[in-house]
Amino acid sequence: MKRRNSYPAEVCSSLAQRRLWEPITLGTFGILLLLVALGPVHAGEPEFVVRDLGVLGDGSSRAMDINEAGEVVGSSDTGEVSPELFPVSRAFLWLPSPAYGLPAGMNDLGSLRDEALGSSRGLAISDQGQIVGASETDDLNEIDDPLWSGFSWRNGSMTPFPFPDERPPYFGGEAVNDVGQVAATAGYGFSCKPFIWLPEAAYGMDAGAHFLPTLPGLGEGWVADINSHGQVVGQNLEACDVLGGVSAAFLWLPAPAYGLPAGIHSLTSDLPQDWDASSVAINDSGMVVGTVLEPKGSGGFVWQNGVRSSLPFLPSDLNETGWIVGQSSIRAVLWREGAMTLLDDLIAADSGWQLRTAEGINDHGQIVGSGIRNGQSRAVLLDLAAVFADGFESGSTEAWSTDP
Repeated sequence: MKRRNSYPAEVCSSLAQRRLWEPITLGTFGILLLLVALGPVHAGEPEFVVRDLGVLGDGSSRAMDINEAGEVVGSSDTGEVSPELFPVSRAFLWLPSPAYGLPAGMNDLGSLRDEALGSSRGLAISDQGQIVGASETDDLNEIDDPLWSGFSWRNGSMTPFPFPDERPPYFGGEAVNDVGQVAATAGYGFSCKPFIWLPEAAYGMDAGAHFLPTLPGLGEGWVADINSHGQVVGQNLEACDVLGGVSAAFLWLPAPAYGLPAGIHSLTSDLPQDWDASSVAINDSGMVVGTVLEPKGSGGFVWQNGVRSSLPFLPSDLNETGWIVGQSSIRAVLWREGAMTLLDDLIAADSGWQLRTAEGINDHGQIVGSGIRNGQSRAVLLDLAAVFADGFESGSTEAWSTDP
C-alpha cells in the first residue's frame, strides 16, 4: 500500500498539473493496447460489492489507501470555507469497526491549525493504524495563506512531521510502512526534495529525517511509496516547477537487493529524457509500478528484478498477489493475470455507480478509490462479493483467510 501526492492547487499550482488522477489521452497506440488488454466483461454475478464510505459534510470525498484490517484513509469536503476563502477538506479515517478510541464509520482527523476550519489530507495508513498526510498549519506564506506540513496520526493525536532542515514546512508525508518509517516530500516555493524519516536508527542512518539522494543531473523530486524493507520509489526531476523537463522514475535501496547495489537507481533510463516518468508504488516483493507521460499518449509500467513491462493505463497501487489498480482516462481499472478489466464491469450492473479512481488495494483484494452515484462523488470501498456470500461483514479479518 502506497501513497502518492495529493496536494491542493493552492499549495503548488505547477505540481498540481502533474497529479496522476488527471484525465489522460492514450493516443492511437495506447488505445490499441487498451483494447487488446481489456479483460472480458463479466455478465454473471458481480465480483465486487461497492460500499459508499460517506462524506464529512457537503461535497465529495475520496479514499486514498487501505490497510490489511480494511481501515481506509482519504479526504472529504466539509462544506465549510476557511478564513482564506478556501473550501475546507479534512483527512478522514473510515473504520469497519470501532478502533483507536473511535467509532465505526468515517471519522474527521482534524488539522494542525488552531483555526477550526483548517484543511488536511490523509494519504496512507499502516497496518498498525499510523496515518500520514499533509495539513495546513498556523505558519503563513508571504500572502498570508497557510503553509502545509506533513503529519503523523496515531491513536487520536495528529502531530507535525519533522523535516531534515530548517526550511518551512510545505509538503507532507506520502507513505508509511509497518515499522513507522515514512517517505515524504519537503519543499519551499517551487522546490521539492524527497526524504525518509526513521523512528529509530536503521540502514546506517540515525533516527530522524534524512534527505534521499537524487539521480545525476536531477536535483529534485518527490516520493510515492515505501515498503517494509525501507525501499522507496518516486520521481526525480530537474526542477519541480518545470513541466516537460527531464525526469526519471527512481528506486532507492537502503541495502543491496534485486541484483542492484544500495543507493538510487533509475527504472526508466532507457526512455527519452523529456518523457514524464514516475514510480508510484512498490510491494514487499520489490515489484514497482509507475507511469509514463509522453507526447503521443500516456501509460504505465511494471518493473521487477530489472525487467520493465508496459501497462495500458496509469497504475496507482499493487498488492503482494500482483493485482494492480489504477485509472484509464476517468475509469477505474484492475489488472490481474495479464489483463485489464474496468471495475464497473465487476460490480452489479444496476448499482448506479460509475467508478472513477482506484487508489489503493490490500492483500485481501479490497480496493478503495472514488465513484459517482446520483451525481455525487464519494469515497468507495470495494469488497469481494464472496466475502458477503460467506456471511461475513466487511472489515471482518476472519473473512480473509485466503488471498484472492
